Amino acid sequence: MAAIHTFQVSYISYSVIVVWQYNKTQLQGPNTTVCGEYCCLFALYKDRAYTPQQFEGLFAAASDADQRIHHLVCSEFGPTLCKQRSGRQ
Repeated sequence: MAAIHTFQVSYISYSVIVVWQYNKTQLQGPNTTVCGEYCCLFALYKDRAYTPQQFEGLFAAASDADQRIHHLVCSEFGPTLCKQRSGRQ
């Protein structure tokens, strides 16, 4: 097991990651249920050539990022998904 770990660390250190980037804005709380919605929207906006920083900017000014994500999901994916989301709450 140690050999696999050493290989993984070596691969990550030298082959894949040059610079680590992360956002400083907390996009969701620890008890929210919107993780899947964030993933779907991130994939959609990434396909539209948004940078991670631009995606984060969609939520930076929102006082409640979970409400913002729900609004964006509704506007991007239509009322069917919104009805399903509302029914879970």
